[in-house]
Order: sequence, then C-alpha cells, then structure tokens
Amino acid sequence: ICNVLEGEVPKDNNPLIIILSVILLGVGVFYIVTPQTLWYLEYGWRYKDAEPSDLAIGWNRFAGIVLIIVAVAMFLVQILK
Repeated sequence: ICNVLEGEVPKDNNPLIIILSVILLGVGVFYIVTPQTLWYLEYGWRYKDAEPSDLAIGWNRFAGIVLIIVAVAMFLVQILK
C-alpha cells in the first residue's frame, strides 16, 4: 500500500489478462463482422424461417464495439502498468 500511495505501482504483468483481452477482442470482432450468425446462434435456431430485426443486428454490433473497447482497455492497463 505504501508503494501505491507514493506513486510507485509494482510491475506485475499477468499473462492471463493479456490472453483474456485477446479473446474478448476476437469475440468483439465476431460480433461486429457477423451479427446475423450471432443472432442465429443465440435465438434463430429456436424459430423456423426467422430473420433478425435491424435492432438485433445493431445491438450485436454495439455489443461488439463495447467488447473491443474493454479488451483494448484491459490490454493497455496491463501493458502500461
């Protein structure tokens, strides 16, 4: 605690955080690139001849953007620590 209060943050790079951020980045890109496939994997298999709405497609893309932002933030915090 004293080191943190003095402004010295101990450097402890955790490779699991980096791996998790890469996985989140991949999932986020999948959400953005193929939102129809994602909708089908979540809901479409339940219904016969169903199509995703524009709102569902937009929501999947928005969730992908959020996942990418979280992944980049986690990566940068881990690297810059």
